[in-house]
Amino acid sequence: MIKIHTVSGKTVEGEVFAIDPVTKSVVLKVEGNYVVFNPTHIARIEGDISSVRAPAVGELGINIAGIEKRELAAQKQAEKALAAVNHSVNSDVQNLFDKFNIIYENTKWNNTDIIILGEYAITAPYTEVKVLPGKDGKALDRLTKILEGERKKWKSDA
Repeated sequence: MIKIHTVSGKTVEGEVFAIDPVTKSVVLKVEGNYVVFNPTHIARIEGDISSVRAPAVGELGINIAGIEKRELAAQKQAEKALAAVNHSVNSDVQNLFDKFNIIYENTKWNNTDIIILGEYAITAPYTEVKVLPGKDGKALDRLTKILEGERKKWKSDA
């Protein structure tokens, strides 16, 4: 148990739960509650805090593997979002790409060309879908309808 005396004259007694190495804040456990003290508000500390140790991750019930998996997934999602942005095209073309990218995850930029499923291309002036050489083009009608619908939106927004 330690006592923390604040610069405002308040005294709080409790068990040290943690000391944040970055902010130097002290966290006390007081009657089942946690109280965080900013170091600039601490006038003095009574008691020995030199024996305070960080709890083992397992003691806290934290699943490191799960955290790392979520971190990796978030990183991949952020990288995909960045790769989907093309500063070389106007907002209408970017919106067209976004529409296809929602429907077909394997939509990519090749300079200013939109490549869908690695089989189709929409190139400037973005009026038609072309089947790439050596591909079967089974989804050409569907992609053309999506393109026509998006181009109608362009005209109605103008």
